[in-house]
Amino acid sequence: NVIVVPGGGDVGKFNAAEVEKGEVKEDRDTTVVANEMENWPDYKEAKDPFHHEFYLHRGKEVGLSQSKIWNLVLKGDGKHPSNLQDMVGCVKAYVQLVPMSEGKQQEAVTSAIVNHDHLAPYRALQSQEYITRVYVYRGFNLSPRMHINSHTCNPYLMVSNGLDEVNQFSNVKNAAKNDLNPMFFQVIELQTEFPENGSLSIQVWDNDPFGTDAMIGETTIDIEQRLIHGRARGQKEYRRLLNSQYSTSQGLVLVKVDILTAEEARQIKADELAPPQFLDYQLRLVLWSTYGVKFPQLENRGLDVDQKLIVTANFDGENGKDIVKHTDVAWYAAEGCADWNWRMIFDLKLPCQNPRIRVAVWDENLLASNEALGEVVLNLQSFFSKCLLEKTARTKDKRRIVSFEHASYRGVEIGTIKLEMTMYTRAEADENPAGEAQNEPNVDPFLPNPKRNSPPWAVGTRALDWLANRRALVLCIVATIVVGALFIPILYIAFVATS
Repeated sequence: NVIVVPGGGDVGKFNAAEVEKGEVKEDRDTTVVANEMENWPDYKEAKDPFHHEFYLHRGKEVGLSQSKIWNLVLKGDGKHPSNLQDMVGCVKAYVQLVPMSEGKQQEAVTSAIVNHDHLAPYRALQSQEYITRVYVYRGFNLSPRMHINSHTCNPYLMVSNGLDEVNQFSNVKNAAKNDLNPMFFQVIELQTEFPENGSLSIQVWDNDPFGTDAMIGETTIDIEQRLIHGRARGQKEYRRLLNSQYSTSQGLVLVKVDILTAEEARQIKADELAPPQFLDYQLRLVLWSTYGVKFPQLENRGLDVDQKLIVTANFDGENGKDIVKHTDVAWYAAEGCADWNWRMIFDLKLPCQNPRIRVAVWDENLLASNEALGEVVLNLQSFFSKCLLEKTARTKDKRRIVSFEHASYRGVEIGTIKLEMTMYTRAEADENPAGEAQNEPNVDPFLPNPKRNSPPWAVGTRALDWLANRRALVLCIVATIVVGALFIPILYIAFVATS
């Protein structure tokens, strides 16, 4: 299931499940993209085809054609991005082309146009006082900004439909910290009169405690047209955050807009918004084995990593709170194949901001930094959503084999790893504990010690293993040593007595 923006264009795209009060409301396999109401087919069909909007911009050159003006406004001049701040206003007009004719037919057409009051719906709006109720749920995939030495974001909202204080809202004092997918869950009410407050602006800003705040992006809604089209009560929509300094979307924001008369606002209670309830879970990741791990570099292409392999898993579900686990070292991993039988345990909360885990394979270097051979990023959104939907004590993901890839050598086959995952509720994990690696309690599943070659300093080195497979030779050597230890002193005493 894909929600597609009609007409295409650059949009922020990502996997997301809308989670409210601990429940997943959307299909966990849905890929969500921007779906502004203005692009909905039924909204377009309801729009009067003769109604047009003309945007007024500050001119910078004389004698430009209309097409060139729009090209500059939408795309910039090639050196500088378009600047929407140059837009100074909007003219709404009713434009209709009719055929030229004479006589009674012309009189009938003219009479129909003149007698139809196209401005009646707009005048009706001016006779009422309204309240615009804005629900801002979450932001997704916000574009990070530079903060000293890191790219991050401290997002907050600025919502307005006019210049007066009753037409503006800001929650800068409650700006989120280091969060590219903030949960706003904010209800905002703005006084609204038409036509003065007919345009609603929802902006997401980045709070920089050591510098100047910067706007990440903005989405604008013509609430006057929504009333004209009978869309006073809105539905949730994912809207793109646009910024004139960038040519692509700077993220998405999930919102709903209701336009109520003052009397309706008093009678209809606003929806209660609250961040989702975070539930404690335990993820148990089992790494079974790697196959055919190779060096990614061209000069070493085809060479097997047969010395020292190590695998790491990094769960970065929350920004700045990475959980990193690693296996032991597999020595002499012939042809890049190694058994691990290794359990990794991650205590986490759902829903989380970044539902993914990064599994990487390394060539260990005793005298320098380990060399990264490849990695695979597992998107766990669907798996986590399934856990929240089914609400069972444990949810198992099927065993699978995934391929490694190196960021600098895309498309190069590096190797694979076999793994499986099981999610436990906190209560189930406490009742049925399991140890890391092959430690006790070694259950669910039982993990035998991996069959692999031993390191050079261990008791089971290759040389000793070779001797262990030749017990007869070992017994002969031991017997020779024992006999020699017994008879040499006797022979020495006999030799001294006779001399």
